[in-house]
Amino acid sequence: MPCASLVTLYNFEHRNTPKLHRQSRVGHSRVAQLPLQPSASVRRSPMSNPRIEPLKKVLAIEPTDDVAWFGLGKAYMEDLNFEEAAKALESCLAVKPTYSAAYYALAQSLQKLGRIERCRQVCEQGIAVSTKNGDAMVTKNLESLKQNLG
Repeated sequence: MPCASLVTLYNFEHRNTPKLHRQSRVGHSRVAQLPLQPSASVRRSPMSNPRIEPLKKVLAIEPTDDVAWFGLGKAYMEDLNFEEAAKALESCLAVKPTYSAAYYALAQSLQKLGRIERCRQVCEQGIAVSTKNGDAMVTKNLESLKQNLG
């Protein structure tokens, strides 16, 4: 597994949560050698993302807010809670079926959950939607993900 030199920086201005940034190897000492991919033993505690509760409150007030559903799904993905992420992203697509980025995030979550056939379906639907929307990057990402499914 590839490693990179990482430094933990706190960004209180935006999210009040730690962010990991790669540190340049030129002129800097290595702070830590950490794997780029989290291992199965490295898991955040449930609901540790500070964005989850505020997004849930927004959705309690406005359940048709597609951006809030997408944000909630991504927050769950950051917490490695792919089951809840998939539910939130499915809700996002129920509210706004043309939300291209939600297809890619949902496909990623389904892949992590091992739901390969459903992931393949979401990729195909997402490719059709993102192509129609002109979202070339999402289309490319979905095609790549679908190809890697086998």
